[in-house]
Amino acid sequence: MAKQICPICNETKMGFFNSEKIKDGKICENCEIKLGLKFASGNYEILKELTINHAKEMIENGKIFDYSQEKTNRKREKQQAKDNYVAEKQKTKEAEAEAKAEYDALLQSFKDNKAYKIDGIYIDQKSKRFFVPQTLLRSTMLEPFSNFVDYEPVLRTNSKTKHHGLTRAVVGGIALGGVGAIVGASTGHKDYSIITKMSLILRFSDNKTYEIKYINSETKVGLITNGLEKQMNELATVLENILAENKTSEPNELPSSNSLADELTKLANLKDAGILTEDEFNQQKAKLLNN
Repeated sequence: MAKQICPICNETKMGFFNSEKIKDGKICENCEIKLGLKFASGNYEILKELTINHAKEMIENGKIFDYSQEKTNRKREKQQAKDNYVAEKQKTKEAEAEAKAEYDALLQSFKDNKAYKIDGIYIDQKSKRFFVPQTLLRSTMLEPFSNFVDYEPVLRTNSKTKHHGLTRAVVGGIALGGVGAIVGASTGHKDYSIITKMSLILRFSDNKTYEIKYINSETKVGLITNGLEKQMNELATVLENILAENKTSEPNELPSSNSLADELTKLANLKDAGILTEDEFNQQKAKLLNN
C-alpha cells in the first residue's frame, strides 16, 4: 500500500510513526515540528481542531503554536463556556419561576372569584373568562367570554347517538332561553336504558374546543343520570347567557323576511325530526314572530 504524501509540505511520505491525525486529514512529523507541536505535550486538543489550510498558512507565515498560550486560551474558553451555561441555566430558572408565579396568581384569581368549576374548567363571571389549568395531558387554556361562539350537547346511548350541537348550529342564535328545549331534547326521550356518554363541547373563535364530560362510561338511566342532566342544563343556561351577552355587543341587524322564513323552516324540521316537541316548537315559533 502506497504511503500518503503530507498535504501540508507535499514532500514527506507519511507512515504510522511519522504522522498525526488532524481535523481534515493527516500531518507529517516535519510539519508538526515547524508548527511547534512535535515535542509539546497535550497536542491532541490542538491537532483535532487543526485544518490543512490553517497549518499551511501558519508555516508559510513562519508562525508556530505557543502551547502555553494555547493552553491558557483553551482554559479560558472552557471557563467562559461553563459560565455561559450557568448564566443561561439561571436565566431559564428565573423565567420559569416568573412564569409559575404568574400562573399561580392567575389560578388563584379564579379561586378568589369563586368561579364555577366543572371537569377541569373554570368559568368566571367576574373576570368573564374561561380557564383550563395545565396538567400532564393538556396545556393551559385561557379564553375571554367574547371568544366563546357555540357549544354542542352530546348524548350516546345503548340504542343511538345524538349530536345536538349540529342541531343547535342549525337553530343558531334564535333559541335564546330555549336551552331546555335543546339540551332537554338530548335526554328527554327515554327510549334507552344505558347512557355511555353525555357531554358539552365548548367552541371558541380561535378554533379551540373543550369537552366537559358528565358521563364517559356505561351508566344506567336513573337518579344519577337525571342529576347529571340537571347539571348540564344549568351550565347550558350559563353558556346561553354568555352567548346572549356576546350577541348584544355585536351590531344589530334586522332579520329579513327571507331569514325569518328560513328560521321557521328550520324549526319545523327540528319538530319533524322529533327533536322538538309540539309545545317546544310553538314556543320557539312565537319568539321568532314576536321579535
